[in-house]
Amino acid sequence: MTVNKSGESSFSFNFLPQGQQLIGILIIAQILRIGIHPIGTDWIDWLREAGNALPNYSSYLSKSVFPSYLARIIPQNGYVVWWLLFFVLTIIWLFVCLNWISKRFQDESFYFQLLFLMFPSTSLLLLYVGHYDFFIFVASCLIGISSSWKVNVSSFLFISMTNPEMGLVIASNLLLMSGFLRMKRMLFMSTVFFSICILAIHLETIFFSKTRPDRIEINRELALPTLKTSLPLWQLHFYAQISPILIGILCLLFSKLVIRDAFLLIPCFLVPVIFSMIIVDGTRVGASIGTSSLIVCILEIAKRKEVQKFESSQEATMLALWLLIPVLAVDVGGALRLPFEIIINSLING
Repeated sequence: MTVNKSGESSFSFNFLPQGQQLIGILIIAQILRIGIHPIGTDWIDWLREAGNALPNYSSYLSKSVFPSYLARIIPQNGYVVWWLLFFVLTIIWLFVCLNWISKRFQDESFYFQLLFLMFPSTSLLLLYVGHYDFFIFVASCLIGISSSWKVNVSSFLFISMTNPEMGLVIASNLLLMSGFLRMKRMLFMSTVFFSICILAIHLETIFFSKTRPDRIEINRELALPTLKTSLPLWQLHFYAQISPILIGILCLLFSKLVIRDAFLLIPCFLVPVIFSMIIVDGTRVGASIGTSSLIVCILEIAKRKEVQKFESSQEATMLALWLLIPVLAVDVGGALRLPFEIIINSLING
């Protein structure tokens, strides 16, 4: 508790450890509130089959060249190594991101660290441990924070070698974002990204010319059946993409927004929700699509001159939202992927 010049008391987070200790506590808290959910063994087998078949076609996962090749070189005699590798990489990347936020925002870093941990895609890292979306998440973060062309182009290539179709949507989303924020560099960069993904998809049709169906055809055929399943759950789809991150962003930006900023809801939330409802994989697709746009949005608006220092009461509100608002993801077939669900089921069912 501190007292300001006017004699009024205010809450303070001075009792929290600083620097790397705080980052460690935040990561542990994120694990405790979400749990660890390994990706299914069937999916790993499917990816390994695609990797072992390269350069020949096995399934549409063959077109996810980087993760398929990774599945080929990782030891094939079990699943624990796969899960452990991705879990360790996830923890390392969370630490890197939170440390970057600490250096970038300094005194206000705690607020932005909580905001980052509220991202749907950040939560899904632990709900889908072992999925190749981890690589899309890493690349999306780098696209949002880096000003280096080498880093950006490498990130574009990374996504296009993981899922070029998803990369195409991410690039389109960034084009929208750059237009709304009038960011000329991001507009050009997104155009380059879009072109790389188009090239990757075209190369796929050359190297796997005799194979059907591909990822685009599968999604097109399943779009209507998926939408029929999604419509009764539309509130959950919106919740998974918007809450609690929207609450946090509104808390962050409510005094800094202008009328045209309402359009930012399109690339940050509306496009991710639409894709989560029409593609069978649900929340994780929308979360992956929206990550880079959310990062760019927050960083750009935070640069505005009228942005004020955040008060401790706002940090307390963010901390409460982060800890108390539940995390969920809509999975294949409209099923819900919930925190600790796998562990609880295994304990109850033996």
